[in-house]
Amino acid sequence: MKGRSIVNFHLKNSIASLLLIFLFACKGKNRHKIVDGDDLVPQEPTFISYFSVQGEDKDNDGIRDDVENWINDNFDTYNLRMAVKQNARAYFNLINSKDSYQAYESNLKVFEAHDCLMFVAIEFANEKKIYESAGLLYSKVGNSFWRKRFISQKLNLIPKDRSYSSSPDRYKWYRGCQFKIQNERLIIKKHLDSNDIMTETRDSFNKLLKEIK
Repeated sequence: MKGRSIVNFHLKNSIASLLLIFLFACKGKNRHKIVDGDDLVPQEPTFISYFSVQGEDKDNDGIRDDVENWINDNFDTYNLRMAVKQNARAYFNLINSKDSYQAYESNLKVFEAHDCLMFVAIEFANEKKIYESAGLLYSKVGNSFWRKRFISQKLNLIPKDRSYSSSPDRYKWYRGCQFKIQNERLIIKKHLDSNDIMTETRDSFNKLLKEIK
């Protein structure tokens, strides 16, 4: 019995050691992964942090750490990551809004970020899948009952007569992007090849192509 106890003791210690090695390896992998020049920060580490509305944003870039990690892990091209991150920042600005004006302005930024996503998504063959993946962002931002409730409260601050919808003008989609777009000329040319492009938009894009070096 004594020998069995010793074996069980060492077995438990070995399992515990392996678990610790695994956890530290995962943590190290997360900490040192570089995406667009930024270190991936660790996931939210505490039970309390998960249930807080604000969560944690260790790198102070306006995006909660767990949401930023999810974006970096699921969008493997620069333009898509930046567009979805822009959308995420707009959501978190909405969460932090203190009155109806700020809530309205933040919600406008959410729509602008969505327009930007529509602009860069044409670069890829499966646009629909990209929209579906980006559509998961809201569920990631509001990944607890209290966070969803808090977002709903902020949306309710917006006056009902002040609605906003996406514009059919693809040039406005382009203007909605708040980052330097990669492969800019290629994406613009793909939009110019679309059958449903507006005449004014075509003129704006052609003028823009002359300005882009």
